[in-house]
Amino acid sequence: MKSECKFDIVLIQDRNSHGFTAQVLQYDIAAQGKTIEEALKALMFTIGAEITYHEYEGKTSFELLDNAPDRYWGMHEQGIEIPVRPELVQPSLSDSNQSIGSGPQCESVALAA
Repeated sequence: MKSECKFDIVLIQDRNSHGFTAQVLQYDIAAQGKTIEEALKALMFTIGAEITYHEYEGKTSFELLDNAPDRYWGMHEQGIEIPVRPELVQPSLSDSNQSIGSGPQCESVALAA
């Protein structure tokens, strides 16, 4: 069963570690990386793993996950929308490097400091 959903991401720059956190707003899923690209790739892998797990369990993708905390929604609203390459925001299956054809799609990415 393929899941379809759309989501928004907020990227937070951590000035102490000089890295980035990518947080999905509609679901409390996040990942980190040293660069924006690494954070987004890690997030897409995590989303792919969530989809694979939920499908294995016979559940609708993300039905067990809450929204991100309110503070991330505020960051997204105050952030700067940034363009990203489509391949960076297409989840991958956790057990392969293949994309999920009609799976989740990223609606917007905002950078917050």
